[in-house]
Amino acid sequence: MIGFPFVCDGVFFIVINSQYYEDPQFVPELAKQQEQWLDEQLEIASSKKFKHSLLFQHIPWFLDHPEEEKVFYNFPQPLREKMLKKFYEAGISKVFCGHYHKKCWRVVQKTWK
Repeated sequence: MIGFPFVCDGVFFIVINSQYYEDPQFVPELAKQQEQWLDEQLEIASSKKFKHSLLFQHIPWFLDHPEEEKVFYNFPQPLREKMLKKFYEAGISKVFCGHYHKKCWRVVQKTWK
């Protein structure tokens, strides 16, 4: 499965399988399909016809700040910067993640180019 979108009450939800970004070695075609599919969904999100556009995934891009080092709970650079830039440019206002198993939230202003 590569992910799925849905709209509820004017909010655009995008759900992705973040494991494809963590380790695509056994599923390279699925990872590629999801990347293409996600770009299409981000294009829809950038249309600005929704109250909010939100992303849901398991593994977080970062825990404390976008420039942090890679640990078990996050993604490495430069992938992290590339994806955060895509989300920002598409108008994704929130990213919800699991994986960390502790209460954790961050407000991030644009810090990437």
